[in-house]
Amino acid sequence: LEASSLREATTIATAPGRAFPWHHNLASLPEARLVSVETWPGRHSVQEVQGLWLHTNHLLRGDIAAGGEQGAYVASSSRPRFEALQGRATAKAPSTRDDVLDMLCDRGSAPEGCGVYRLPGDKVPGVTVGTVTFESPRIEMILVEGSPCTGRRRVARP
Repeated sequence: LEASSLREATTIATAPGRAFPWHHNLASLPEARLVSVETWPGRHSVQEVQGLWLHTNHLLRGDIAAGGEQGAYVASSSRPRFEALQGRATAKAPSTRDDVLDMLCDRGSAPEGCGVYRLPGDKVPGVTVGTVTFESPRIEMILVEGSPCTGRRRVARP
């Protein structure tokens, strides 16, 4: 958050000595750029993002994803939620922020009693505590507390 450029933020996110994997989505409104940064101890991958970008808390790319991330969790939660979102986006590409939030409200496409957003009591442990949407080039974000379907929405601007 304190970086003065996307390049500086990426350098910070990929600093040596990381203890565990992480996926960062880093954006710069002045530069009109978004990058996806996946890190694993000892290596990282940076990808420029164009268009709709979907992510559900697991590593996506090649040698980074093959690093041994928590396989059972990815197989039972992250990957099915990602695939459900991909399916929805392929069937009808979202064109508004509300379309994106509607995609996130899907409770039926992901298997194992685990919808795209997570509720207490789902078969796979975990809960969605909030959602943030960005719509470039607007300099604002929508914060949704709890469920993306019913949670309280707030607009945040610098």
